[in-house]
Amino acid sequence: LRHGSPFTDRLIFHDMFKRAFVHVHDTNSGDDVTFRYYVWQLGYGLFPWTGLSAAGLLWWARRPERDPTRRNDALLLLGMWFVAAFGMFSITLTKFHHYILPAVPPIAMCAGVVLDRMLGRPEVPAGSGSGRSPIKARSAVPYALTIGSAALLLSYSATLLFPGGILGSQPDGSPPAPSRAAALVTFIAALVGFALAVRVFGAKRPRLVPGSRPAFSSALLGAIALCSALVIAVVGVDLVSSQPGDIEGQARLMHLFTYNYKRPWPKTLDFNGALSGFTLAAALACALMFWRWLRPHAAALLLGVSVWWAAWGVNAYFVKLGPHWGQRETILEYYRQRSGPDEPIVAYQMNWKGENFYTGNRIPAFVATGQKFKEWIAEQRKAGVKTIYFTTEHGRISSLKRELDNPAHLEVLTDEALNNKFMLARVIFDDEKK
Repeated sequence: LRHGSPFTDRLIFHDMFKRAFVHVHDTNSGDDVTFRYYVWQLGYGLFPWTGLSAAGLLWWARRPERDPTRRNDALLLLGMWFVAAFGMFSITLTKFHHYILPAVPPIAMCAGVVLDRMLGRPEVPAGSGSGRSPIKARSAVPYALTIGSAALLLSYSATLLFPGGILGSQPDGSPPAPSRAAALVTFIAALVGFALAVRVFGAKRPRLVPGSRPAFSSALLGAIALCSALVIAVVGVDLVSSQPGDIEGQARLMHLFTYNYKRPWPKTLDFNGALSGFTLAAALACALMFWRWLRPHAAALLLGVSVWWAAWGVNAYFVKLGPHWGQRETILEYYRQRSGPDEPIVAYQMNWKGENFYTGNRIPAFVATGQKFKEWIAEQRKAGVKTIYFTTEHGRISSLKRELDNPAHLEVLTDEALNNKFMLARVIFDDEKK
């Protein structure tokens, strides 16, 4: 509070009140910001659980299987939580993709309830004895390993059907061609692993009486499985589709926690193959849940696919894209190149804040340049500074040269393969031009 009223005015009135009732920092120009806005973002953020999540929001209306006279009060509370969060952020005028995060926990827990039913929760009414587990006793660990391996092979085989690779690299400037022969071999291996898990570790399921409540619930779960597969396919197509003038489809996951949605996608990366592969694998797992005797094993397969999806996201997708949405790599290059602290780095026409973060807020930053910038450069040269590093956007290098009177020794040290938005340049000034 050392800043007094300007701090509270900014925090309470500008960043809270005005964001709710006025468009402040809005970056959604031209986008549909109606009810559908956060439906889209939830679809991407909950993938590959999008279909089961939608079903979970309606599951509160179901009565408990073992005692139909009781209500699902916990699910009702989660539904109210979701409606309150979704409604509040939908009517807020300033919208960013990540604002809907408070609505994710309740819908995730509701999806977990539906998944629990898919995994084979006993389908017998109260008083009929205990239901059987979908897997044999003492088989949990080998079953999980087998299903997990099948999920990995299924995801990889589906990825091989499309141009591109798991790591998104383009060695020759274009994504690697699909390998359908390898995809077929890998898919057969996945099929064998899945069949082995069902045959060796799966337990027989009790028959259901036609027309009974458990039979109806089973049919309902089958319908949910098919609808979930369709929803996953729709979301997956959106993740790999790009319309002229629209954003790159494969950037939608990155946009879930950034705020400027017009930033360019790096030309050196292509994750469409991996995104398509995981979409196909998840949709297939959901479709297999239609058959009751396969349902718990297909649900486990979907769980395995989701685990590998998360592993791929945090170890490939975000790791590869991170350098292009930040300034860590360019600042690290500065520290590698400089001979000492007497060679400063300057943020030229920058206001991204990353340059402050990675330099401990010790970087001279010029959001707007001109005479003030030229005077600062002149002061540094008079003080004996011969080498200055500049971090800026790639498209501003020509403007930098003009403001420095076209220095003879200006070297660009980084390229778009390292960071497609920012670059690092080194300028060595001639003594006679002070």
